[in-house]
Amino acid sequence: MARILLGVSGGIAAYKSLELVRLATKAGHAVRVIQTPTSERFVGRASFAALTGAPVLVSEFERDPARGAFPDQPSPEHEPVSHLELVRNADVLIVAPASANTIAKLATGLADSLLTTTALAASCPVAVAPAMNDQMFLNPATQANLATLRERGITVLDPDTGQLGSKGEWGVGRLREPAELLIACEALVGVGAPRPMDGLRLLVTAGGTREPIDSVRYVGNRSSGRMGFALADEAARRGATVTVIAANVALPRSPRVRYLDVETAAELQAAGERAFDDCDVLLMAAAVADYRPSAIADTKLKKSEATLALALERTDDVLAGLAARRRPGQTVIGFAAEHGNGLEAARGKLTRKGLDAIVLNDISRADIGFDSDANEVTIVSTDAETVVTSLASESKPRSQPPSLMSSAACAGPPTPSERNHMEPPVARVDSEELEAAADVARRVADNIARAVEVRREVLAELLIALAAEGHVLIEDYPGVGKTALARAIARSIDGQFARVQCTADLLPADIVGTNVYNQREQRFEFRPGPIFANVVLVDEVNRASPKTQSGLLECMQERHVTVDVHTHELARPFLVLATQNPIEYEGTYPLPEAQVDRFMVRLELGYPSPASEAEMLARHEAGDRVRELSPVASATEILALQDAAARVHVSPALRHYVVALVGRTRVDPRLDLGASPRAGLMLLRAAKARAVLDRRDHVLTDDVQALASSVLAHRLLLAPETAGEAPDDVRRRVVADAVAVAPAL
Repeated sequence: MARILLGVSGGIAAYKSLELVRLATKAGHAVRVIQTPTSERFVGRASFAALTGAPVLVSEFERDPARGAFPDQPSPEHEPVSHLELVRNADVLIVAPASANTIAKLATGLADSLLTTTALAASCPVAVAPAMNDQMFLNPATQANLATLRERGITVLDPDTGQLGSKGEWGVGRLREPAELLIACEALVGVGAPRPMDGLRLLVTAGGTREPIDSVRYVGNRSSGRMGFALADEAARRGATVTVIAANVALPRSPRVRYLDVETAAELQAAGERAFDDCDVLLMAAAVADYRPSAIADTKLKKSEATLALALERTDDVLAGLAARRRPGQTVIGFAAEHGNGLEAARGKLTRKGLDAIVLNDISRADIGFDSDANEVTIVSTDAETVVTSLASESKPRSQPPSLMSSAACAGPPTPSERNHMEPPVARVDSEELEAAADVARRVADNIARAVEVRREVLAELLIALAAEGHVLIEDYPGVGKTALARAIARSIDGQFARVQCTADLLPADIVGTNVYNQREQRFEFRPGPIFANVVLVDEVNRASPKTQSGLLECMQERHVTVDVHTHELARPFLVLATQNPIEYEGTYPLPEAQVDRFMVRLELGYPSPASEAEMLARHEAGDRVRELSPVASATEILALQDAAARVHVSPALRHYVVALVGRTRVDPRLDLGASPRAGLMLLRAAKARAVLDRRDHVLTDDVQALASSVLAHRLLLAPETAGEAPDDVRRRVVADAVAVAPAL
């Protein structure tokens, strides 16, 4: 990923730079910050240092403890001129906010501060994001300075129009949103390895338009925008430059995607016509109203009559209009929502509107479509019809968008036999991806083993949970290295670590965060809690109240936090390790079965052997070995590992084997409650992760059997007749018997 050098000048918008740093580090970038002295009056350097994990510099004459290195670099042995070394190591320099004073200095070549000196020495791409009062921004002097910077090749990220720093002020001069600033930095650098959609410009419409009846009411539809947003997120992950025209969508937004908000069909049409010429592919996923009221009341209509007659008029066919004006090489894909079998209607639209493909949704089914994470569509092109299914799971399905996009853009016509029994066309994992995934896991495992004494089989299952995007429940005695293990994982993958010590008075807000009122801005600001780290250790989770446990486990499942109707995405990768002490139960709240079911695996670290413990004492007597660990993998590599694991092939026969294995636990007389469907899903995901770490693109029965006990046993509720026996032993025997009885492949 990129090394981003952020320059912060004085201005009220400096608080937004903190969010830019958070988004950049969350995306896997290494960030260093330089502040002007004036900016410290708005945001202290300690805030930036906490987010970047690196020193913040203000003066040319202060010593840089990191000697010009970024967080992903070792410090050089010699002590260079730190700020020159810092900009030499940077992939991009962005000044955000850039005050009128700083812009003037950059334009005239002044070097009277650390920031301006650094900018003069920059050989990397440079961007400035102005933020100031509208009159200052529009002043001819400021405009001339910005024109000078543009002529020198510096990227100027023009400010937005909106509410400004002083109460009641409105105009141009508002700093661009942090997500847009990050996108600009990534575009200047061209970060990462080549991706399938690098260079592709994608325009997506999403949501449903609303056509006003009066000042309050409107004619609308039930489209949530889920499909359009999922496609946009996946395309951006694959390297495309994505713009989304969002019609009334209230979903979390990706920092890698540019969003244009509209309300009506006319606004969507205007936005689409402005953006269409610059795109290579149009995905018209929005539900655009076919009709709108002929006349709109400028006040709220009164409830005076028994009936109300509305005269409606046709709206323009936005999709047909755009398709008619496309240039050679542009791809246009439409979406159709039909009740029941709508294939003929979809084929007609395909031909009538001149589309390359159309995605058909059957809205008559209650289990898919509107307000659901599950969907099934038929992709209709001129020579093929492909069924793509995405099943809902306990986390957001990651294979749905790739399947849909790959089918629409790349899939050839299926054979008649394939059409009779079509499986979701998921891109298989190639040999290079398998090698890269196994190498990442090996590096992380070896690095952890340098600082923590842990059995290899336990470490392997931890990495499987990480690769499968699962979470881990550790039940073991105090002092066996649970905290050290969690810290070592975080340091090895260059992730943020947080520890939550559970007590009876711990509140959900202590974990997820809370809104705090900013008197200067006259608005609430969200202060994230420890759950926003990449690796979260929840110590003694059974000492937290049921309400707090529920809040934590909801975050684990949904992978986002909703506070006061606003949704905040959690970090990726994201791993929770929750611990329970198996010998102290006084003052605890045992996790209900439904909550235990959300952990992918349950592990025990156990005491080390005498020889291993003696070696551990020798290694650790000089200090904390975990602090000495350096990252050996990046967030991008872990996400690639997770993506590869999600695409491992599973045969229909093996799925039936998992169902049979789980089903055996439900009829075992030693149990009151067997394994749930979620347990089978998690077992399959874990097996896929084990396969990819073993350099295989397909799951074997051995993968399922090897993980059955760790994934299934802790979910089983014992019958009263087993009282007097060791519960864990009974559960393991139940799983072993199920493995022995279930028909193997």
